[in-house]
Order: sequence, then structure tokens, then C-alpha cells
Amino acid sequence: MAPIYVKVVIPTLFTSASKFDSGCGWPSFDASEEGKIIYSKDTSHRMMQTEIVCANCRGHLGHIFDDGPTEQDNNIVLTHLV
Repeated sequence: MAPIYVKVVIPTLFTSASKFDSGCGWPSFDASEEGKIIYSKDTSHRMMQTEIVCANCRGHLGHIFDDGPTEQDNNIVLTHLV
């Protein structure tokens, strides 16, 4: 099988200023760069969650929870990279 080459362009989704240690082992942030993330309802796995996807490519990034330790109470957990 011949190799496949792709070009990956990843816009800045988060900055290090919004990163924190949530203790879950995954990268966690309390805010994203404006307009870079789409939030949608996810009812898979018999749970009610908010899924986050890249606004540019619609790739799944993870989920957002309301148990963050900062003023925003956001805990954006990145479990997938596109």
C-alpha cells in the first residue's frame, strides 16, 4: 500500500493562559479562542454532555463540563486531537 500524505492545519483553539490541571489526565481549559470551537448537545452513552468540535474542520475534540475550578466553572476536556 502506498503511503498517504496529508496537510494538517490546526488553528489556535486554546491558549496556555486558560489551561489548568483538572486531575483527570487530559488537557483541560476553562476557555477557548473566540469562534474556534462549536458546542453541541451529546446524548450518547446515556449521558447528557456538551461536545466540543473544531469550528474549522468539525473534528471531535472532547467535552465541556461545569466543574472547573476557575471563575468560568468551565472544564473543557480535550480527549481527542484532530
